Amino acid sequence: MSRKSQLSAEDRQWCIDHFHEFTHREMADHFGVSIETVRNMLHKAGCRRTKEETHRFRASALPMFRQKLRRLYKMERFRAMSGLPRKTRLRISKLSPAGHSYKRFMRERFNYFYAEDDASVLCYDHQTQRSAHAEARAATHGIKVVPADE
Repeated sequence: MSRKSQLSAEDRQWCIDHFHEFTHREMADHFGVSIETVRNMLHKAGCRRTKEETHRFRASALPMFRQKLRRLYKMERFRAMSGLPRKTRLRISKLSPAGHSYKRFMRERFNYFYAEDDASVLCYDHQTQRSAHAEARAATHGIKVVPADE
């Protein structure tokens, strides 16, 4: 849908009259113009929101913002787990906090060591005191245990 660049005089007056009832986005969508067009026009007309109105409009937008953010994190987590390239700069961990803790425990207790390229992999060599129980539990946390390349 193409957007208009200007509002007619009637549209401007309607925006000024209903300024306290609608968000800039709602008015822009209604008239088919950009949000900046509405914002600039209202600013030139001297329309200012009170603190209560600002809080009310932001509070109504907060659930939608949280939902978008959850979806963004979910998709980025999926990309990290499946090995796809990242699309955001979000820091996503492949392991849960319990998984990180258990990985550290295995390193300190049984002498496993971290793989350089993958955070969800632990390696062992001839000096490692291997434990079948610990390795099975590590698998439940999403940690792979592999022999080290020597």
